[in-house]
Amino acid sequence: MEVGYRLVGLVQGGPGGGLLDRIAALRRRFAAELGLVLPPIRVRDSATLDARGYRILIGAEQVAEGTLSPGCVLAMPPAENAEPIQGVLTRDPTFGLPAYWVREELRAEAETKGYTVVETSAVLATHLSETIRQHAHEILTRDDTQGRIDQLKKNAPALVEEVLGGQLHLGDVHRVLKNLLRENLAIRNLNTVFETLADHAPRTKDADILTEFVRERMARTISAAAVDGRGTLVAVTLDPALEQHLADLAADPHQLGHTLRRVAELVRQAARQVLTQGRNPVVVVRPSLRRVLALPLLEDRPRIPVLSYNEIAGVRNIEPVSVVRLPEMAEEVTA
Repeated sequence: MEVGYRLVGLVQGGPGGGLLDRIAALRRRFAAELGLVLPPIRVRDSATLDARGYRILIGAEQVAEGTLSPGCVLAMPPAENAEPIQGVLTRDPTFGLPAYWVREELRAEAETKGYTVVETSAVLATHLSETIRQHAHEILTRDDTQGRIDQLKKNAPALVEEVLGGQLHLGDVHRVLKNLLRENLAIRNLNTVFETLADHAPRTKDADILTEFVRERMARTISAAAVDGRGTLVAVTLDPALEQHLADLAADPHQLGHTLRRVAELVRQAARQVLTQGRNPVVVVRPSLRRVLALPLLEDRPRIPVLSYNEIAGVRNIEPVSVVRLPEMAEEVTA
């Protein structure tokens, strides 16, 4: 991470803790939650940046940037029609949501009016955290994967030998783990991953297909992360006729890609409508379509999870809130 000179004070300390302390906690959290051991995160000042700007790089490539307002806190309104406050209108650099930079002395007033108030160093740490989460699959190396396999081999040598003794290579396992991280799934339990690979590798060596089998084995974990506080899965689904139409297009990659882009945009619109109600939707589709629909939605923030029906387990209630249809198909049904 590179920061402008006016942000240097946030690195060592400040209200709510300095950035370095937050980074240390962040690295522990990623190891515990995702099973991803992050390499050291270096922070340095840069004369080429705006004084209040910062950028996040993986290797030498910039993957995110933002601007902060030292001496202020970020206040995010509880609703679009929230009571106005004194501050500079901006957007939260992590998710692009409307917010205000508010002077520290006006913090109590903003909180009284229901605004969520965040320290500047926490804004920076949150953007860093979400950027790492978005790019976790790029951070995991083959050496990291080999290290995890070596640990597993101490407790399950026969399992490791069954998978890597002739069925798959290190690169195949690495690609499966990267696929899981790309959709924010933990790779802590490598035993489960290898058990699944041992079951299915005799029939396919395709890492993408193997990943879908691993996801199905992780169904309870995936479902638990997708439900709300009441155990309800808020579901956006595709019209069955649309699902069949997409399945029929599988033999025509060009036409399938064009239609998927249209469907993905309709899914975004449906999800945004649900998000404005303060609920977090999940797209649920047939297994053969899960990955192809998830891919065009991966870069969205907030991310819209895409689950297959085979990945739903232990859910007390599924609440369908929207059914996505192509306009021309809706007209055919009406006719």
